[in-house]
Amino acid sequence: MPLRIAITGVAGRLGAAISKALKKDARVEVVAGLDVIAGKEVTQTADLAAGGFRLPGCDVVVHAAALPGPSRTPPPGVDATLGERLESANIIGLEDAAPVDLLINNVSSTMRVLEAAADAGAARVVLSSSAFAMGWAHDPRAFLPETLPLTDDTPPRPHEAYGLSKALGDEIGASYARSSGLEVCSLRFTNVVKREVFDRMPWAYSEDIPLLQWAWCHEDDVVDAHAIAATAPASQLFDGAEPRYTSLLVAAASTRFAQSTADLLAERFGARAPAFRGQGNDSILDASRARRALKPWRPRCWRRGFASAAAVAARDDPAVEYLDIGGFELDSGATLPQHARLAYRVFSDGEGPLVLQPTSFGAVHTELEADASMLDEAFGEDATVVAVNMLGNGVSFSPGDGGYPDLVSIDDNARLQKKLVDDVFDGRQLSLAYGYSMGGMQALAFVRLFPDAAARVMCVCGAAGCEAYNAVFLEALLAVLAGGGTREEKLRAFGTVYAGWGVGYQFYRDEIWREGFESLEDFVERSYVGGFARDDPDDLRAMVRTWRAAPPAPPGLEDIKARVLLAPCDTDAYFRVSEVVDLAQRIPGAVVRPLASPYGHRAGDPQRPGMEAEREWLRGAVSRFREGD
Repeated sequence: MPLRIAITGVAGRLGAAISKALKKDARVEVVAGLDVIAGKEVTQTADLAAGGFRLPGCDVVVHAAALPGPSRTPPPGVDATLGERLESANIIGLEDAAPVDLLINNVSSTMRVLEAAADAGAARVVLSSSAFAMGWAHDPRAFLPETLPLTDDTPPRPHEAYGLSKALGDEIGASYARSSGLEVCSLRFTNVVKREVFDRMPWAYSEDIPLLQWAWCHEDDVVDAHAIAATAPASQLFDGAEPRYTSLLVAAASTRFAQSTADLLAERFGARAPAFRGQGNDSILDASRARRALKPWRPRCWRRGFASAAAVAARDDPAVEYLDIGGFELDSGATLPQHARLAYRVFSDGEGPLVLQPTSFGAVHTELEADASMLDEAFGEDATVVAVNMLGNGVSFSPGDGGYPDLVSIDDNARLQKKLVDDVFDGRQLSLAYGYSMGGMQALAFVRLFPDAAARVMCVCGAAGCEAYNAVFLEALLAVLAGGGTREEKLRAFGTVYAGWGVGYQFYRDEIWREGFESLEDFVERSYVGGFARDDPDDLRAMVRTWRAAPPAPPGLEDIKARVLLAPCDTDAYFRVSEVVDLAQRIPGAVVRPLASPYGHRAGDPQRPGMEAEREWLRGAVSRFREGD
C-alpha cells in the first residue's frame, strides 16, 4: 500500500517542487495539495491560518505553507534602511506583511495543520522551518553567537518576527509529538539558492549580508530533504532525546564565499568574532545530523561544482553504498566530522572469497568495474568483490564536504577499510587485497596493519610509500596547486606536469601516443590536460598530500603474513622496479613479477585502446596468483 502524503503550500515554488518530487516516488500517493490560492499542484484551497479545513486520510503531512521570509518592517529600534539595502542588493526578498501579522499567520497555520494531521490519522508531520530561527537579523551585525558553526543543539535566538514564528512553530511541533503521538520532523533550512543561479556561486562577500545568510542550500537539496523526511523510517530520523521529534539544520557544507570563514568573521566582528570550529570556507551551520538522518541526502556545494565527471557519476551510481565514519580518529589525532562517509560498491556479492580493491589517485569506484570483473573471474562466481573509494577522491568524504582534515594518511584509509570489512562483511578474511598505484599502497598498508586479515595482496605499479624521486614529482604538483592563476590555469599546469610522469620515456621516444592521437600536443591535451580539466583542486591536493606523506619503508612490513605479489612496470617513472625489489626484501616471501610495457605507470590500469597485452598479462597474473603460482 502506498504512503499517503498531503502537502501544504503547493502553489509556491518549494511546495510545488516537493509535490512533484514525491509524485515520482512509486512508494508514495500524494492525496492532497493545499494552498490559499489555486495552482497546478493545488487540489484544495484553504486559508490554513484561519482553519476550517480538513485533510483526507493520510500517513504523512508536509507543511510547506507560510509567509516565507522576514517582514520588510524591522523590529522597533532597528534602522529601516537596513532592510531596504538588503532588498536593493538582491540579498533577500522581504514580506509586505506587518511583523505581528506574519507571526500570527505562520504560528496559527502550523498549529492548525498539526491538529488536522492528527485528525486525519497521520503518523508524521514534516515542518518546513527555517534556520532564520537561529538568529537572522535585519542588522548584519546584530546576531553574534559565541561559537560557530551552529549545531542542532544550539538554542534558537530569533531576532525578528519570521524567525520567531519558525522557532515557535518548531516548539508547537515538539509539543504535539509529546502529546498526540505524531512524529514531527522540523527542517531548518537556510536561504535557498535557486538552481538557475547556482552557477554564479561563490558570491562576492558583502558586509551587508546577515550572518545567517552566509549559509545556503541548493533548492533541489531542500526538496530532497523534505521528500526523504517524509518517507524515511522512524528509526533513521528520530535518535535524539525526543523519541518522536527532531529538528535538523539543512545547509550546504560551505558558505557562499570563497574566502576563509574565520577570516571573514574577524573582518566583520574584529576582536568579538565568534570562535570558529571549522576549516577554510566551511559553513557556519553544521548539517551533520541531517546528513545522518536523511540518508542518502548529500547537499550540493559550489565547491563540488568543480568535481570531475567521473566523481559526479560515481556519486549518482545507484549501487554505491556508504559507511558512516564520523568520529573516526586519524593518525594525526584529528577526528572526522559526523557527516563523514566511506563510499564503496559491491560488484559481485557471494558467500565465497572476499576481494577488496581500493581506488588509486583520482579514480572512483565506477572506473574499477573492468578490474572487478577480472577479479571476479579469477576468484569464481561466488566471490564478493568490493571497490572502496579512498578519502579525498570526491566520492568518499572529501574537502568539498566540509571539515576535511589537513592530512589523511594511507594508513588511515587502510584502517577505515578494515572497519568496512568488520562492520559490513562480518570481519571476513580477505582472499585478496588488490590495488593499482595508490590503491596498491592502501592494499599493502591493510596487510601490514592487520597481518591476519588477508591471505593475499597484489600491488600493481605501486609501492609501500613515497621514495625521494617520487616526492619531487608530488611536490611539483603541490606547487602548481598552490601557485597563482585561475583554477583553470592551475589544472592545465597540473595535467601538463602529470603528462611527463604518467607514461614513461619509452612511450614518448617510440611515439606510442600515435595510437589514437594526431600529435604529441594532442595526446597531452586530451589525455592529461583534459583529464584533469574539471577536477576539484582541493580533492587533488588532498590525495597528493596523502601520497606524499607515506614513508618509503613504513613499520610493519616484516610482520606481513599474507602472500605478496608486487607487479611493477619496467618503464614506470615513479614506482621503479629497483625500488620494488628493495621493498620485497623487507616483506617475508614477497614475489616481484615485472610487467614489460612501454606505457609506464599507466600499464597497471590497461583500460585504454592499444593496451590489450597489458590487460591479458594482468588477467593471467591474478589467475596464477589465485592458484598459488
